[in-house]
Amino acid sequence: MIPVSAEDLVRFRRAGRPELAEQIVPGHFGDEAMATRADGACVHLGRPGLPHHCSIYEVRPNICGEFERGSWQCHEARRYAAREAVTTG
Repeated sequence: MIPVSAEDLVRFRRAGRPELAEQIVPGHFGDEAMATRADGACVHLGRPGLPHHCSIYEVRPNICGEFERGSWQCHEARRYAAREAVTTG
């Protein structure tokens, strides 16, 4: 789950990307979140020829900019996504 803040929603609209705000799904505990694929990855992960690049990098949610690649949070999120894919898929 990639949490989305009210600030993120405003930024999506101001950047001319209202469809991003419209694609938000329910997250944990009533929060809003970016949709994810069956493997737990964000639906916006991947560009043609660049499967690990963010396709909305310029307007990505704040949490994505705070999330350091390779950090313990990154590894925990990947473990959680793998568990969710196994239990729901």
